[in-house]
Amino acid sequence: MTTSCFDARQILLSAALCGLLWIGEYPDHALAVQRMDVVDESSISVTVSSRDVNVITAPSPILHAYTSKPEIEVKTQGRHVIVTTGATAGELVLLTEQQVYVLQLKPQNGPSETIILNDRRVADTTNQTDQEQQNSADYIDELTTLMRNVFLGQAPAGMRVIETPKERHLTWVELELVHDRLYRGATYLLRRVEWRNDTAGTQTFREKSFFTGRELAIAFDRLRVEPGQSVTAVMVYPAPGRDAERPASPLPPAEQ
Repeated sequence: MTTSCFDARQILLSAALCGLLWIGEYPDHALAVQRMDVVDESSISVTVSSRDVNVITAPSPILHAYTSKPEIEVKTQGRHVIVTTGATAGELVLLTEQQVYVLQLKPQNGPSETIILNDRRVADTTNQTDQEQQNSADYIDELTTLMRNVFLGQAPAGMRVIETPKERHLTWVELELVHDRLYRGATYLLRRVEWRNDTAGTQTFREKSFFTGRELAIAFDRLRVEPGQSVTAVMVYPAPGRDAERPASPLPPAEQ
């Protein structure tokens, strides 16, 4: 995986991980992926999250994405479109290199949705073999499962729990650090950080603010932190020694 936060696989992973933001309220809710088979020009009805970002993946690169609703935010990147609707329902038109798709967006109070459009009329332009696509899906499933366990405070099988040294604590302006803990495995190093808002004001977070180029994934249990509330972040790194570029690690030198 590249270090860009706009890597296609990372976008999909970020969407899947947005479902983790709901663990505290819906611990049994499965992460949502919708696979839509397209056979003609009919409009496509899809459910989207009213609170989190959603990702729609088209069969071929997206040239333009249109909506008549100014409340709906749309950003495109290759075959992917990132959509934030809030409570606003509406149409989204995707003009791709080979087809035009009309989606009817129906917001609901739930976790982030990943929507994959499968269109047999479209030639495969991704240059990915079936095995490569499966490997990508397996990768996303593996990291999502690991992060879900860590969010719940459970050490994944085969991982060792380490307290982050004080000099390497991840602090955030105006928030009190509750704990900074590491989960080390053979392949990945996960970091769980919890802060508490002891101020009189609301604090907001964005995953992008925490990307340094070393993280494989980042997720928060909430992005808006009211006074008295706590927020937990989980970050994933390659295990020290596995990455050829040896990215900086939160571990002390003796543990690397």
